[in-house]
Amino acid sequence: MQNFSETAAIFYSSDITWMDFMVKNLIPATLGNIVGGALFVGTAYWYAYDKK
Repeated sequence: MQNFSETAAIFYSSDITWMDFMVKNLIPATLGNIVGGALFVGTAYWYAYDKK
């Protein structure tokens, strides 16, 4: 079997649905990127600009 992405698998009658894709993949990845980016960028800026 070929290795399809999740969105391609939805179109090829897989048992993955759009709701599964959104809830189990897209939303957690987006929230993780937002939180992780805010922490890493915020920490880097704090470290770089908090020098007195």
